[in-house]
Amino acid sequence: MLNWLPDPLHPAVATLALLSVSSWAAVETGETTAEQVEQVVAEAPLETHEERAETLLTLTVVVLGVGLAGFAPGVIGLGARALATLATVGLMVAGYAVGHSGGELVYRHGAASVYAESAGAGGAMVPRDDRSASTSARSTQSC
Repeated sequence: MLNWLPDPLHPAVATLALLSVSSWAAVETGETTAEQVEQVVAEAPLETHEERAETLLTLTVVVLGVGLAGFAPGVIGLGARALATLATVGLMVAGYAVGHSGGELVYRHGAASVYAESAGAGGAMVPRDDRSASTSARSTQSC
């Protein structure tokens, strides 16, 4: 009766499931750091990035559902497979938009300055909270 259900490790199902989980993790990570980034970045570009990330998350879950429906027999499965294929192109566009707005936050609006003043020894980033300690350590070393 339920023999049409897909193997959970089918490449299409696994890929969409991983994309959904990674999108969720990225949104959660962004929400935990948003308060710090708001100190240096205007609200508008941050809101744009947040909305695009949430849209991507919603779309990945919807496309996963449509992809699972593609395993149904007959016309329903055929239609769902076609729709899932087209929707995957939409996911690529949405993913690009999130990445682009995230890049703008870092490179145009200076969001990375929340985390680092400059590269430390060996190119390691110096966390903002440790600036005073690392600055005084560098001052002592240079004397």
